[in-house]
Amino acid sequence: MKRFSMILCIILCFSLFFLLGCEKKPDTPAELTFPGLEWGMTKEEVIAALSLQEGDYEIEEASQGGSFYMVIEDQPICFGAPMQGMWLTFSSFDSNHSAYYLQSVNVLYPEGTDMQLVRKAMEGYYGLPK
Repeated sequence: MKRFSMILCIILCFSLFFLLGCEKKPDTPAELTFPGLEWGMTKEEVIAALSLQEGDYEIEEASQGGSFYMVIEDQPICFGAPMQGMWLTFSSFDSNHSAYYLQSVNVLYPEGTDMQLVRKAMEGYYGLPK
């Protein structure tokens, strides 16, 4: 009986170790969303999520219609390094362009940025590349 109890205790300990050792990342790597944002957000949702104020961003219409860009400058840090700016693309998926949703995020770093530092921060957030 002691032997059975000891084996059961060891199995229980290993099970708890594996269950408690698993940690969920903020985003699944398949989604690759920008921290704090989700694909398909509206302009207003992005402004709220990034805590932007009027004047922190500019809206630029795309030449082909069906999309527009939000240009953000002077955001201090992105993935561990100062950034020069970023632009977010919002697209409409219906013919009358009644609603626009976040489609892509592009970040521009100044020349000379340590991109290895950026890569390490991205790997910490998204996981290692496969």
